[in-house]
This record gives sequence, C-alpha cells and structure tokens, in this order.
Amino acid sequence: MLLRVLLTGVALVACNGVEDQPTGSSTPPAAPSATAVSADSVAGNHILIAYRGALRAKPAVTRSREDASRLAGELVARLRAGEDFADLAKRYSDDTSASRGGESGIFTREHVRKPFDVLFTLEPGRVADVAETEYGFHIIQRAR
Repeated sequence: MLLRVLLTGVALVACNGVEDQPTGSSTPPAAPSATAVSADSVAGNHILIAYRGALRAKPAVTRSREDASRLAGELVARLRAGEDFADLAKRYSDDTSASRGGESGIFTREHVRKPFDVLFTLEPGRVADVAETEYGFHIIQRAR
C-alpha cells in the first residue's frame, strides 16, 4: 500500500494495486476496484475553501474567513441540490486534489483524522456539513 499526505496534513492510504503476496506465490495480485471499500476504509472527495491567513493558504487566496465560510455553505447547498462534486471541486477548491475533481483516495479508520472521520458516518454520495480547520473550510463527500 502507498501512503500519501494531502496538503491538509491528513494521512490517507491509497491502494496502488499491489498487495503483499506470500513468498513464492505465482498468483498475480488482483486488480483494484475503484469503488471497493470495506467497513474499515472508504473513498472520499474533498473541497478546501481557504482564506487569507489560513495555514498554508497560497498568496493568491485573498478571500476573508467570512467569505470563505459563506462560499463553503453555498457549495454544500448546491451539492445537496444535485450539482456535480468534481465540477465544483475543479472550479472552487484550493486543495491539491482540485485537478482530480476532489478525489482524495481511500481513507482508513486507522489513519483518518478529523474532520475526515465523518466519512465513516456518511452514506455513499452524501456530503457532510462544512468543517473548519486551520487550513480553511472543508467540504467532504463519501464517494459512491
């Protein structure tokens, strides 16, 4: 398994399709399923709305904390009304996952940190309420 860390400092475990095989095994590893999750792991998507002064906010981010909060709330409402998460992530997210439509990989119970632990309470496709950290406002969706 491949361990990676998002800009937000949240540790994620992303399957790279190579599982440990017993020594001498001639069976190739099974191809990973993009939607395969277990009770201990879920796929998640993420939009970060940073604001001026937030930790690691890029210099180009000039919105106030209040404007960022308002935008995050508006995006959650739009998502719950049926707009596409990937489209909104590409347009609005300040996270490195924006170019991937907010796809953030597989989260495991063992390595997930707040506010991403909410993923384990969501049904697939659902969006959590906005969560604030020192990085800004987070919009988190459990992938289907």
